[in-house]
Amino acid sequence: MKLSVLVVVAFVSKDNCVFSRTAVPRAMLEVIQQGVLLFFLSIWLAVQIALKPFNDSNGNASEIVSRGQVKGSALTTARAIDS
Repeated sequence: MKLSVLVVVAFVSKDNCVFSRTAVPRAMLEVIQQGVLLFFLSIWLAVQIALKPFNDSNGNASEIVSRGQVKGSALTTARAIDS
Protein backbone atom coordinates (compact mmCIF):
# COMPACT_ATOMS: atom_id res chain seq x y z
CA MET A 1 0.00 0.00 0.00
CA LYS A 2 2.75 2.45 0.88
CA LEU A 3 4.42 1.82 -2.44
CA SER A 4 1.23 2.66 -4.32
CA VAL A 5 0.90 5.92 -2.34
CA LEU A 6 4.49 6.85 -3.19
CA VAL A 7 3.96 6.07 -6.87
CA VAL A 8 0.81 8.21 -7.06
CA VAL A 9 2.43 11.11 -5.20
CA ALA A 10 5.57 10.95 -7.35
CA PHE A 11 3.79 10.54 -10.68
CA VAL A 12 0.84 12.92 -10.31
CA SER A 13 2.89 16.00 -9.52
CA LYS A 14 3.60 19.27 -11.30
CA ASP A 15 7.30 18.77 -10.57
CA ASN A 16 7.81 15.62 -12.65
CA CYS A 17 8.74 15.62 -16.33
CA VAL A 18 5.30 14.43 -17.51
CA PHE A 19 3.24 17.32 -16.15
CA SER A 20 5.87 20.07 -15.98
CA ARG A 21 5.18 21.25 -19.53
CA THR A 22 1.39 21.03 -19.42
CA ALA A 23 -0.99 23.91 -18.92
CA VAL A 24 -2.78 22.12 -16.07
CA PRO A 25 -2.59 24.31 -12.96
CA ARG A 26 -0.89 22.97 -9.84
CA ALA A 27 -4.12 23.19 -7.83
CA MET A 28 -5.93 20.97 -10.34
CA LEU A 29 -3.14 18.39 -10.21
CA GLU A 30 -3.38 18.37 -6.40
CA VAL A 31 -7.09 17.65 -6.62
CA ILE A 32 -6.47 14.85 -9.12
CA GLN A 33 -3.64 13.45 -6.99
CA GLN A 34 -5.75 13.37 -3.84
CA GLY A 35 -8.71 11.89 -5.71
CA VAL A 36 -6.54 9.06 -7.05
CA LEU A 37 -5.13 8.46 -3.56
CA LEU A 38 -8.62 8.40 -2.07
CA PHE A 39 -9.71 5.88 -4.71
CA PHE A 40 -6.77 3.53 -4.18
CA LEU A 41 -6.86 3.76 -0.38
CA SER A 42 -10.59 3.04 -0.38
CA ILE A 43 -9.98 -0.07 -2.45
CA TRP A 44 -7.23 -1.19 -0.06
CA LEU A 45 -9.61 -0.66 2.86
CA ALA A 46 -12.37 -2.66 1.15
CA VAL A 47 -9.97 -5.52 0.45
CA GLN A 48 -8.79 -5.45 4.06
CA ILE A 49 -12.35 -5.60 5.37
CA ALA A 50 -13.38 -8.38 2.95
CA LEU A 51 -10.38 -10.68 3.27
CA LYS A 52 -9.51 -10.29 6.99
CA PRO A 53 -5.97 -11.61 6.47
CA PHE A 54 -5.06 -12.04 10.14
CA ASN A 55 -6.08 -15.02 12.28
CA ASP A 56 -6.96 -12.95 15.32
CA SER A 57 -9.65 -10.32 15.45
CA ASN A 58 -7.34 -7.81 17.18
CA GLY A 59 -4.94 -7.88 14.22
CA ASN A 60 -7.78 -7.27 11.79
CA ALA A 61 -9.25 -4.47 13.91
CA SER A 62 -5.90 -2.69 14.29
CA GLU A 63 -5.23 -2.99 10.58
CA ILE A 64 -8.60 -1.42 9.76
CA VAL A 65 -8.00 1.40 12.25
CA SER A 66 -4.55 2.01 10.78
CA ARG A 67 -6.23 2.62 7.45
CA GLY A 68 -7.05 6.09 8.72
CA GLN A 69 -5.14 7.23 5.68
CA VAL A 70 -8.44 7.03 3.81
CA LYS A 71 -9.89 9.67 6.12
CA GLY A 72 -6.75 11.78 5.76
CA SER A 73 -6.88 11.52 2.00
CA ALA A 74 -10.55 12.52 1.99
CA LEU A 75 -9.81 15.59 4.12
CA THR A 76 -6.87 16.57 1.94
CA THR A 77 -9.00 16.17 -1.18
CA ALA A 78 -11.61 18.49 0.31
CA ARG A 79 -8.88 21.01 1.15
CA ALA A 80 -7.40 20.80 -2.35
CA ILE A 81 -10.82 21.36 -3.92
CA ASP A 82 -11.46 24.32 -1.61
CA SER A 83 -8.27 26.15 -2.63
